[in-house]
Order: sequence, then C-alpha cells, then structure tokens
Amino acid sequence: MTKQLRTPVQARSEDRRNALIDAVVRLLAREGAKGVTHRAVAKEAGATHGTVRYYFESSDDMISAALQSFLDRQVSATMALHGQVQPGRGEQIWHLAAAYLANRLEYGREGEIARYEMFLHATRNDTVRPVLEEWAEAYLKLFETEYRARGLSDPRMRAERVMYILNGVMLRQLSTPMENFEKGVLLPLLLDAAKP
Repeated sequence: MTKQLRTPVQARSEDRRNALIDAVVRLLAREGAKGVTHRAVAKEAGATHGTVRYYFESSDDMISAALQSFLDRQVSATMALHGQVQPGRGEQIWHLAAAYLANRLEYGREGEIARYEMFLHATRNDTVRPVLEEWAEAYLKLFETEYRARGLSDPRMRAERVMYILNGVMLRQLSTPMENFEKGVLLPLLLDAAKP
C-alpha cells in the first residue's frame, strides 16, 4: 500500500489565497469595488470570514492583490507572446497581439470587466494606483521595445498613445460589442500605430 502524499501547507495556503483572489475578481466584475467586502468574498469563495481576514486586512488589500495577480498573469502571457516573434521583424507580432486581446475579451470577459472596475476604483482611492501604474508600465515597455526595434520615432509616445486607444476600444467592446473586432478594429489599430 502506497502512502498518499499531502500537499504542503504552503501550497495549500497559496491555493486558498488564490481562490479568494478569484472570488474578488468575480465580485468586481458583478458588483464593482463596493461589492468587495470580507463577508462577500468569504461567501463567494465558500470560505469563512476569518479566513478572508487572515489573508487580507482591507478591501483595498483584496483589490490590490486581485490586480497584482491579474497583472502577473497578463504580463507573463504577453511576454510569452512577444517571445514568439523576434522584435521588429514583420507584422506577425501585431496579428498575435490582436488575437490575444480579442481572446481576452471573449473568454476572459469577467477579468477584463474587473480590471476596468479597478481602474475606476483607483480614481477614488489611491491605494491601488501603484499596482495600476506597474501594470501600465509593463505594457508600455513591451510596446516601446517593439517600436524602438523597428526604428520608429518617439517609441515611448507611440506606446502611450496605443495603450490609451487600446483601453478605449477594449472598454467599448466590453460594453457594446462590435462585429469582427479582432480583424476589423484591433489589428488595423495596432498596424497603424507601427507605421513609420
């Protein structure tokens, strides 16, 4: 008879914390930042109120943790996407980026809504702003690196411009979906921003 190995305590603790963060994201998407309370997260995650308080001191801590988790996953996925193509070589990167962003809106809709809720929350509460700034900077650097590799003028300004436009069209797609969004909206936007 073989002994069944138990999951180490630290791994179980991380799994529990991640389950709470997932609950925060769902609440943000459904109810906005005001819906993120210790009791609501406990109910959503099927956990006790004390468990949520053990991991997170305040609702801002929960929102910041959710945003950080979101940031880590998105930046990691974007870096992997960027790693598939040599910077500055052809238009493949923009096709991949448009597909990735459209996919996030279609299959990761809840997370994207939660992300915009976090943006709105930051307008009223500066405790989550540092994580949002980190998120923006990570994406700006990726775009800037690509524009610089292409020898384009003002790579930082281009990166900022495309980020602002992307956020606007993605928010529009969440609220009032457009047909052919990937190829008709995102791809032309990305290709246009990469023109000399």
